[in-house]
Amino acid sequence: MIKDIRLKQVLNSCGKKTFRVILKTENGEYGAFAASGTSEGKYEAKSLDLDKVFRIFPRYKIKFIEQEEKNIDKIIEEIGLDKLGSHLSVALSIVGLRAVSNNKIYDFLNPGEKIFPIHD
Repeated sequence: MIKDIRLKQVLNSCGKKTFRVILKTENGEYGAFAASGTSEGKYEAKSLDLDKVFRIFPRYKIKFIEQEEKNIDKIIEEIGLDKLGSHLSVALSIVGLRAVSNNKIYDFLNPGEKIFPIHD
């Protein structure tokens, strides 16, 4: 169950501002960084300006509180990618996956696998 979700401004590896999503559940805290690439192809989801992300997020945050972590992607779809922007949507989705898998994403997606595949 999601108890809190917040954004924290951080710097990426190039020293540019981006943000981290921090999700607090009854089982712990999980984090995911927002991508901060600048690619804007015509088929790519549109990102929002960082200041706008911080302005709009409080309005949508309440939709996630007291919901199951496994429902994050469904909530994102209900709100709309156009309203949340690509960077926030992806970071929310990743943090939800981290929470559902208890930070063991590979094991969650590949149950029973003992060896991480390495391709030649």
